[in-house]
Amino acid sequence: MAKLKIILLALYARLMRRLRPGERVWLYTDRLDSVDNAFWQFQHDLAQRDGVRRFYVCEKPDKLDAPEKERKHAIAFGSWKHRLLYLRCEKILTSFSQYSIIHPFGKPTVKALGDVLRFEVIYLQHGVLHARLEALYHKKNIPCDRMVISTDFERLNMVSNYGFGVGELICTGMARYDLLLPARPPERRILLSPSWRQNLIGPFVENRRQPLHEAFLSSRYFTETQAFLNSPRLAAFLEQHGLTLDFQSHPIFRGYDSLFLIDPAPEGHSPRVHLGGAPDLNPYLAMITDYSSIALDFVYLERPLLYFVPDYEDFLAGRTHSYKELHIPLEGAFGPLARTQEALLDALEALAARDFAPEELHRERMSAFFHSREATHRKALYDVLI
Repeated sequence: MAKLKIILLALYARLMRRLRPGERVWLYTDRLDSVDNAFWQFQHDLAQRDGVRRFYVCEKPDKLDAPEKERKHAIAFGSWKHRLLYLRCEKILTSFSQYSIIHPFGKPTVKALGDVLRFEVIYLQHGVLHARLEALYHKKNIPCDRMVISTDFERLNMVSNYGFGVGELICTGMARYDLLLPARPPERRILLSPSWRQNLIGPFVENRRQPLHEAFLSSRYFTETQAFLNSPRLAAFLEQHGLTLDFQSHPIFRGYDSLFLIDPAPEGHSPRVHLGGAPDLNPYLAMITDYSSIALDFVYLERPLLYFVPDYEDFLAGRTHSYKELHIPLEGAFGPLARTQEALLDALEALAARDFAPEELHRERMSAFFHSREATHRKALYDVLI
């Protein structure tokens, strides 16, 4: 039965190639539960009149938050329409490199159809790869032909450490950066947006991570973050400078939000500290984060960045994440590194004394990091691929 299926699929692909010799089909796909670089590139490319048929692959096309003209080109992952278009497509643009996100057939079927499939996979990425993850992202381990990069740092890194050739890298910048550049100056708001910790959350049960309340409450991550959010010194600082601070926990840690005692507020807590954040980074004057890749988005905006890692020893020992080393070590990155809430408050006060401008060394690093900051990344990639 499996052999018959593969024969029929191969016959269909060859027949359509003969009946429609000039047909061009491009598929765009993000992680099924999110909108990322693939959607923003799809949105740009769909508006071009170039004879290419384009489709955005997602989990629920009817729920896609997009205009009707774009929703009409959305198809469900794994549907027969997706599978048939996959057999005929010229390019697959994906913001995630996992096999199961790119291919609607299992590996044995795809391998058997190898001489029939003619598409090129363009890995758009969903952030700047800043952590040492050679086992995951080496060229031999991800099913892609070319990768989009945003920086000269990535070009050197992907060639030196990840097995890519220079010709396999497309330095046009990520599609979503076109939407990141602000239309107006930032508000007097600071964002605290840390990553999650794998040692402080349990395994998946019925598609949900199980909480480890005892381990979480006794961790330095929690105690130092809690002390910072409820610090009288922070309250006075925010009041003095007319600022608000938004604490946006990682989605995996949202179940712990109530433990931070932001609402109801204890004595000494500032009403200027809020749980949750804006949907984008544009309103924020400064950001506090850790080893999260969101830091690089703020570098793109060239705004002050502070690193706060109270459990740094755990990170370096490989206990908190799937990586324990960064290609850009925090000590030599884009802002000061604080390991206690008192050191973080010192760094904030020093930042205010500079009128919320990055230190000159950090400003120079930010300014030189990205290949381009013009909102033309999607057009640049389109021009390369078409």
